[in-house]
Formats: sequence, structure tokens, C-alpha cells
Amino acid sequence: MQRLREELRQLHDKPADFTPPEIKARELEAQTAAEEKAKVRKKAIMVVDLNKLIEQLSARGFTLTYNCSHCGAPLRIDGKTKVDTVKVCPNCGSGIEAIDLAKFIESYLS
Repeated sequence: MQRLREELRQLHDKPADFTPPEIKARELEAQTAAEEKAKVRKKAIMVVDLNKLIEQLSARGFTLTYNCSHCGAPLRIDGKTKVDTVKVCPNCGSGIEAIDLAKFIESYLS
């Protein structure tokens, strides 16, 4: 009982803004993790200009066939292709990742 009284007195004597060290450590870990995630996101951003890549296909007279990664349907890509028409597979409606499409086109242009 004496120990409990002592602990209560110690808690009462703490400032109102007192945060136990364990909670401070968890908050610091969470903040550090959030900062690391933000750094990774910044590094992961890659600008892809599909219009420019399609123009290069047109200049070289190339016509490519890209297969949807979800259903395998062929998607024709040539100089007349509009970027909006290759964002979604016309067969299954799945979204097509711009980065995957850009890598595919770049592999033929290089």
C-alpha cells in the first residue's frame, strides 16, 4: 500500500505535459518511419511521357502489340494511338500501368 501511495504521489508531482519515456520512444519511432516512407516515395516518382514515346514510335514507323497483364488481350500501339485509349484494357477494363507500358515501348526504341 505504501508503494502505491508513493507512485501516486510521484505521478501527482509530474508536470501536466509529462509523457512517459516509452510513449516518447514510440512516437519518435513512428515519426522516423513516416519520414523514411516519404523519402522512399520521393525516390520512386518517375516522370513518364507516353505521348513523346508514341511520337517516337510514329517517327520510326513502328507498330507494337502490348498484351494486357490481366487478361492477355493485345493492345495495338502506333503513331495514331492516344494515351487515353491505352490507360484501360478495352477487353477486361483493367488499368494499365503507364510505367509498364513506357518500359515496353522504350525496349523497342533503344
